[in-house]
Amino acid sequence: MRVFIYLLLTTFFCAGTALFAQEFNPFGTITATDRQSDAHFGQAVSISENYAIVGAIGTAPANTGTAYIYERTENGDWVAAQALRASDGENNDFFGFSVSISEKYAVVGAYSEDAEPNDGAGAAYVFERSRNGEWQEVIKLVAPEREESDMFGLSVSISGNYIIVGALGDDDDANSQHELSGAGAAYIYERNPVGDWIYVQKLVAPDREAEDLFGNPVSISGNYAVVGAVGEDEDANLRDKLEHAGSVYVFERNASGYWSFVQKVVPSDRGTKDLFGSTLDISGNYLIVGTTNETEDSSGNKDFTGSAYIFTRDDSTNRWFETQKLKASDGMPGDYFGISVNISNYYAVVGAAYEDEDAFGGNRIDGSGAAYIFKRDLNNRWSQVQKIVPNNREYFARFGGSTSLSGQYILVGALGADKDSSSSGSSLWDAGAAYFFKTNNVLSVEEKDFNGVVQSYPNPTLDYVTVDMGKVYPEIDVEITNVAGQRVLNTRMQNEQQFDLHLDGSPGLYFISLRDREGRRRVLRLLKQ
Repeated sequence: MRVFIYLLLTTFFCAGTALFAQEFNPFGTITATDRQSDAHFGQAVSISENYAIVGAIGTAPANTGTAYIYERTENGDWVAAQALRASDGENNDFFGFSVSISEKYAVVGAYSEDAEPNDGAGAAYVFERSRNGEWQEVIKLVAPEREESDMFGLSVSISGNYIIVGALGDDDDANSQHELSGAGAAYIYERNPVGDWIYVQKLVAPDREAEDLFGNPVSISGNYAVVGAVGEDEDANLRDKLEHAGSVYVFERNASGYWSFVQKVVPSDRGTKDLFGSTLDISGNYLIVGTTNETEDSSGNKDFTGSAYIFTRDDSTNRWFETQKLKASDGMPGDYFGISVNISNYYAVVGAAYEDEDAFGGNRIDGSGAAYIFKRDLNNRWSQVQKIVPNNREYFARFGGSTSLSGQYILVGALGADKDSSSSGSSLWDAGAAYFFKTNNVLSVEEKDFNGVVQSYPNPTLDYVTVDMGKVYPEIDVEITNVAGQRVLNTRMQNEQQFDLHLDGSPGLYFISLRDREGRRRVLRLLKQ
């Protein structure tokens, strides 16, 4: 039987700015009717196509934790579907501290889960959406050799058939040898052809040292995985040692399925105790890394204004290069800009959980929080286009402490929010909330076929376009042609609802032809700038 948690949804909150065009509009606030004080709903959020998940680590009994699933209906509304709990949940597991969702699979971290006598060894739980719409726990993931305080599950990420789980307290190398306290590790799992999730590989830094804290955060996209190490001290050439400057490590999956270290990434202006890599996200050829500690006052003390860095992969060399440093247009000390980051082909979102002003730079409410949206232009430059805040701003709600970006939607968590989403705003201390935003800049072509709505966006585009079929299809043949009828892309998508296409060629009009197994065909028009 499907379980429903009834939520109160509202669209009566505003987001805007006096300086920038509004790219995203508010689309609803979610809070569960089983709200609890200190639940911290919104600790972690993730969104993928028609599904979203929100972690609440403080739910009863005694911080066992819960993760909530939401699904987008055919008319576009986000509704509560199910509350997920670990099958063996116990007090202070903090289930829901990290969450990630991809298509019909969700993974939830519980970094403090115990296996006597290994307290705090940690675990991650994988859930699958069944045909009847119920999300069922299918496996509990643990490190092959669990140890006390490994904190396995402090960070998780899923992309298609791959899951990566961070364990920043892991002391051993990939061969379970050469113990270094707090060096850290990450673990890769793969879904095999029969649908089972199996352990594949343990990742460690090639230059691992004690207290590097490699393994938090982690992110995976296609054949690439990235792992942060905020305690790491050396630059990419293993020189210029700066205490806790931080680094990010890139790994690539080869044809045989082995994940190899590719590159160590550091910022061009790295500094002592910057904690570069405290947040990160990878999508296609783009990587964004947050560093809340970056920037200093006149005395050289960290003022926690924060920043984020964008790196782009060069296809010809397979190297990642820093392309831009992002700052908030109204950044101030203590904002913690970069406490959460997300990126897609065209948009980047950066949270600033302790930002105090509204979208217009006024109405100060300490720690109310904000999130900043950046957009990539024709010259591959990222510019801030919007600052978003809710209208029910509260002291230390920490809106922006978690963010997620998928297609047309942004989801922002506010784990310290006290009020519910009703107009009366009943209050529970740190119950938490989350907010949906939807972009205005979507498709200019919307075709009805394939038993649903086929969408493509953005249109016009620079080089990437997202196609949303409306539901998952076993096979879709995709062909892109130019106005002269010349084919520029021909591929087949399997078991996908939403997919990105890279458009090579000169600016102009293109046609996307989509055909399913039954021979149904749809052609979308696309303008490349």
